[in-house]
Amino acid sequence: MIDERSMKLLQEILNNQNTTLSVLESKLGINRRQINYSFEKINNWLSSLDQTKIERTKTGNFIVSSSLKHILPIDNDDNDVEIYIFSENERIAVILLMLLSRDEELSLIHLVSALGVGKNTVLRTIKAAQYELEKYQLKIIYSRQSGYRIQGKEFDKRRLLITVIQSIVSFYKGEKVLLQYSSFKDREV
Repeated sequence: MIDERSMKLLQEILNNQNTTLSVLESKLGINRRQINYSFEKINNWLSSLDQTKIERTKTGNFIVSSSLKHILPIDNDDNDVEIYIFSENERIAVILLMLLSRDEELSLIHLVSALGVGKNTVLRTIKAAQYELEKYQLKIIYSRQSGYRIQGKEFDKRRLLITVIQSIVSFYKGEKVLLQYSSFKDREV
């Protein structure tokens, strides 16, 4: 999985291949060890997508395959949310948002497709979300007819929705995530 820090690093590298580690350190506010760790995560993620890894030269510059730039158009704001892979806490918030603002039934397949992760990851995230819902006296329930939904008092659902929206707005490209994964309109956000 690729996290927010790694995605920001990838964006910086794709936008400026001649950048140096010291520039990345100051721009992203992270140290060399964190950059190397994120760089390793990026390359593992690229390998899982059957893409060419990003390499570093002896002088510290980055070698990025031209095909990678076309496959991952990071500098295009509209595509950022689509290729970003959420952390578990971010997935919990997005699933809760989808369940709270849904217009139609949501099945496991809907959630897998929307989040771009596997079934087991979604099931594990739903289980973790269930734990979060205990604070609000709410439950995630599933039925074949209506899919996944949140059961509980309307007031508790609204309290949860406010918390989830506040959380999502703080994400990488938070407003776009909010629009993409909910039934909210641009003017409502």
